[in-house]
Amino acid sequence: MKRIGEGASTRRSAPPWACRESSIRAGAAQQAVAADEAAAGTSGVTSRDRLGGGFAAERQGVGRTSELMMHKRRVTSAVVVALAGLLLAAASSAAASTEAPQSAIAVQGGWWSVEAEWRTRIGVFGAIGVPWVAIPLVSHVKWFIPYGARIGYQHDVSRAFKLRGAFHVAGTYGRENPCGDCGKIVSRVFAFAEIGGRYEAPSGFVAGLDVPVFGLGNGGGDLYPPPVSFAFSQVYVGWSWRW
Repeated sequence: MKRIGEGASTRRSAPPWACRESSIRAGAAQQAVAADEAAAGTSGVTSRDRLGGGFAAERQGVGRTSELMMHKRRVTSAVVVALAGLLLAAASSAAASTEAPQSAIAVQGGWWSVEAEWRTRIGVFGAIGVPWVAIPLVSHVKWFIPYGARIGYQHDVSRAFKLRGAFHVAGTYGRENPCGDCGKIVSRVFAFAEIGGRYEAPSGFVAGLDVPVFGLGNGGGDLYPPPVSFAFSQVYVGWSWRW
C-alpha cells in the first residue's frame, strides 16, 4: 500500500515537458536581456532609454501645440482689437457726418456770372448776381442792366461734397440805340433748369459746376434742349461763411 504522503508529493510534481518549457522561456528572457545590453554597449541607448525618449518627444509635441495655440490666441486678439478700432473710427466718422447743417453766405464767380448766395440750414438756397458775360455781347446801348437769380436745393452727400438742383434766370434790360438818336427798351431773358455738384472745404473755399439740362430764351421763343443747353454750363469758385 502507498502512503498518503507519498501520493500527495506525487500529485504536486510537475511533468517533464513543463519543466522543459520553463527552461526555454528563461533562456529566451536571458537572451533578450543580453541582446539589449549588447545594443546598449554599441549605441548607448537601451529600451528603457528609448521609452524615456518617446515620453520626451511626446512632451515636446505637446509644448509645440501649446505654443501654436497661444500664437493663434494672440493673432485673434490683435485682429479683434483692429476691427474694434475700425468700427470706432467709422462710428466717429458717421457721427461727424451727421452734424447739424449750417446756414451759409457765399460769394462765387465763374466765366458766366458773379453771384452772392445764401443757403438755409435745410438746404434751400437762393442767389442773385450779374451775368457779366452779357456786357461785351451788347452794343449801341444807352444803358442796360444785367441780372441773374437762382433758387434751388442742396443735398449733402458728405461734409464736403454736395449735389444741387436749381432754377436759374438770367438776362438784360436796357435801352438800345441801333439807329442813332432813336432807341427802345430791350429785354432779354433766359431760363434754365440746372443740376450740379459742389465742394465746400472746412476753410470756407467752395468750387462747383452747374450744368443746364434744359433752357428757354426770348420769352420761350427759343428752346435749348440738351446737348445745346450744356453750352451754358459754368465752373465757379468762391468763398463761404458758415454759422
